[in-house]
Amino acid sequence: MSDRSVGLLPLARIYASMGKRREVVQALRPSRRTARLTVGALLALIYSALGDRDRAIAELEKGVQTRS
Repeated sequence: MSDRSVGLLPLARIYASMGKRREVVQALRPSRRTARLTVGALLALIYSALGDRDRAIAELEKGVQTRS
């Protein structure tokens, strides 16, 4: 995962807490392509902040399956 992709995750979290869905999607685009183990937990937090609990749970389940 590139440093840039990881660096965008906190920004996506901030956008999510502000309810700025379009900005979250744009910030996550590079991360979703390269997402791996610990990123799943961060993505779960972001989706949860957006109120998308189904996607948040899906990210957590991926982590359980890969034991991350």
